[in-house]
Amino acid sequence: MGDSVALDVLEHEHDVIRKAAAGMEALAARLESGRTVDVNLLNGVVEFLRVYGRACHQRKEEDLLFPALARRGVPSVGKPLGSLTFEHLKEWAAVGALAGAIRSYAAGDRDAPARVIALLREMAHFYTDHAWNESNLLFPYAARVLTPIDQAELLAQFEIVDREIGKDVVERLARFGEKLAEEAA
Repeated sequence: MGDSVALDVLEHEHDVIRKAAAGMEALAARLESGRTVDVNLLNGVVEFLRVYGRACHQRKEEDLLFPALARRGVPSVGKPLGSLTFEHLKEWAAVGALAGAIRSYAAGDRDAPARVIALLREMAHFYTDHAWNESNLLFPYAARVLTPIDQAELLAQFEIVDREIGKDVVERLARFGEKLAEEAA
């Protein structure tokens, strides 16, 4: 880790999210093969997406990183920041749809498995593509634009986000995300 320690934190979170995305794909395949999936595991996916993905990771990006980049002259509308924020909103709607489909699945709705499968796959592909864009396009650019002082300030702010959520919660969900593919297999 060099001067881009704050970006390294976000990249680590992307690694966890990529593993969770692989797990979501595995869960979809499991359902597609006719096997059942524990509703608690599916609800764990939603919790992971809502808390780790949204409240932790996206908050660090949208509320902290993006404004820091805007202060360094990166436009907040259009590409890259505006389009990434739009992707976050689109993803948030899909998480809500997934939660609803899981409730229907738990209630025994015969059509629910197909909806859960489709939404798990949609989310897996979204997260994989979105994380790639940020990791390979946005973060290298941000590393050139942000100063070491910006990075240090962001890192301190990221710590506050983790404390507000609860470091134990963030760590538990990170472990969940990393192990999701194994548990789904």
